Amino acid sequence: SDRAMRSDLTRRGYTLDSTTRAMGMALTGIRKPRPDIDLVPPVWTEHLRIGDLPADLLRGGDRLAFHVRVARADGQDVATAIALDHDTDCGIFNVATREHARRRGLGTALTLCLVHEAIERGCLTAILQSSLIAERVYARVGFRDLGRYLEYVPPAQSPAHATATEGPVELSQGGRQENVRLRLGYGGAVEGYVFTEGRATPGAVVM
Repeated sequence: SDRAMRSDLTRRGYTLDSTTRAMGMALTGIRKPRPDIDLVPPVWTEHLRIGDLPADLLRGGDRLAFHVRVARADGQDVATAIALDHDTDCGIFNVATREHARRRGLGTALTLCLVHEAIERGCLTAILQSSLIAERVYARVGFRDLGRYLEYVPPAQSPAHATATEGPVELSQGGRQENVRLRLGYGGAVEGYVFTEGRATPGAVVM
């Protein structure tokens, strides 16, 4: 159960790092119109800059599979988001706005833009992962609560948990593939980065 797993993680020294909300929506009958937003040509490096993301994010992945959107305001590129389709489901990730341009509805507009584009590509559903402060933003678009993500981080590395090996691993679950970079410690600890539908979750635990 969820409670038993959390107790086991705590016993092993893992700590709860963050809690986010899984959200999804059906794309049939969406009522919100496509927003009027100033989009500029999508550039991957600009997406990383606006979102304060690492330069090597998805370095080994197919970046061309992502639909990158960058929005401009007052002559500056200030907001961004990406989408990735899997069959008829569209995942929306890395919605970010530079601090000085927040509270102007740019994140909401970008999300709506990606939703409408997903409909045009034939998608039937959309999913995303939301922080606590953004839940209301996505709810206004039409997303609903699907449950929580509890993200744990491993204990500080020590000689007892020294790194033994590291490398990319592919997992297949329910027809979806997840790219996992593992660090296997001598004590049996598993830690690293899990790329789920293109999103990196640092310190995620692979059970």
